[in-house]
Amino acid sequence: MKSQLITALASGVLLSVTGSASSAVSVDGDTQFGSIISIVASGLIHWEKGSNSVMTGNPIITGIWSGNNQGPGFTKEIGLADIDFDGNGDILTARNVFDTTGEVTWTERFDATTFGGQPVSFNVSPANSIAMGDMDGDGNGDMILGRNDGFITWVERNGNNVTVPPGNATFNVGGVVSLDIGDLDGDGNGDVVVARPDGLIHWAERAGDGLTGIFTGANTTLANTIRIGNMDNDADGDIIVGRNDGWISWVERNGNNLTGINTFNAGGVVDLALGDAGNGGGGDVFIARPDGTVLWVEANPVSQNFSEIATLDLVPLIPFGATLTSIDVGDLNANGNLDIVVGLDENGIGGGIAWLEVQGTSIVALDPYFNLGSPVVDLKIGDVAIPTVLVGDLDGDGFVGIADLNLVLGNWNQNVTPGNPLQGDPDGDGFVGIADLNTVLGNWNAGTPPPPGGAVPEPATLALLALGGAAMLGRRR
Repeated sequence: MKSQLITALASGVLLSVTGSASSAVSVDGDTQFGSIISIVASGLIHWEKGSNSVMTGNPIITGIWSGNNQGPGFTKEIGLADIDFDGNGDILTARNVFDTTGEVTWTERFDATTFGGQPVSFNVSPANSIAMGDMDGDGNGDMILGRNDGFITWVERNGNNVTVPPGNATFNVGGVVSLDIGDLDGDGNGDVVVARPDGLIHWAERAGDGLTGIFTGANTTLANTIRIGNMDNDADGDIIVGRNDGWISWVERNGNNLTGINTFNAGGVVDLALGDAGNGGGGDVFIARPDGTVLWVEANPVSQNFSEIATLDLVPLIPFGATLTSIDVGDLNANGNLDIVVGLDENGIGGGIAWLEVQGTSIVALDPYFNLGSPVVDLKIGDVAIPTVLVGDLDGDGFVGIADLNLVLGNWNQNVTPGNPLQGDPDGDGFVGIADLNTVLGNWNAGTPPPPGGAVPEPATLALLALGGAAMLGRRR
């Protein structure tokens, strides 16, 4: 179940060491209340939003739409992104039609109250897990499918359809329990981390239009969940693994290797989400546990261990016998506090969602039960928590510098997806040229420099710096 928020651009494109973004994904462009997209055991997709009660003013969940039943055999995960950068949320699901045949379905938001239109479907091999991201920075949203046969397949938007890139886009990783997408090493090539049935982690990276293996190892015991984030604020991506024995493992990239850092007894892991509660320190991990509680632990960047911050027992607040199935974090009411949404299963018959919020060093229930009528198997949060984009900061690292300049230079004089910052087009005209260069140079050194080990200048950097400077001077005369 892919579920986390670290940092993402307003477009929903993933940044250097982040995993699957959710709350920065545009669903309907609402900057006041966020959206919750979930899929339930009956196969229906649900769209709910945060809101305030008209009677009391208290935060509540409001139902917006449900539909597009995925039918039997759907993969127990849902992907949420804005894969075509049009501001309308896109939902991607996978289902297994027969033992040897599956399909991916793309459904897009149609208007203020529905996801609609004719869903686009694409035939693939049967899958058991999915992750959303951007593997190649081309403006087309990407999905990685974890398949029942132990392979992964890269599926990409192509116009109004989804397709597999022409290269080696299907790759044997030796089995898939869970997977996630990010950029572990900051090189601009999407990375896929896979938790395998044997307890090992497999790291594969984009190579052109295909995938190539980088490393297999870092035994974490049998896993059920894997996420990419940045737990210690350094230049290396981190991996958090939820394990069947109730522990979590912290694994870090070290060159082309993965190294185990520390473990923590979480008392059970159903699902986990990574986020930043804004209380300093390192990354935060939010864990849905089998006993009906939600646990919040924080990483310490210096000692590289975990500390428990808070626990909320939902059992007294939810229907009798209900269990937790999934978790995501984001922002549902734009108040600066991190929100947590948990999926619920009522004895295999009913189900719903609960809205929680981080307040100081506590977790507080805002709306502990919203009935969806069927067990929730996965969910995502979207909208509201879109970070302020610094002008000229094309890669979204909070600093305008060489990495942003290289995005312009690497696409110089090219026609690209209009407005895609990762293709060097901040002015949105679909062509990378002087206007885009001036946007970067005019805001040079703005923001906070990232940790050491970032991008280095391309060979043509100094020449184009001079060119851009001359252009700016000419414009001012």
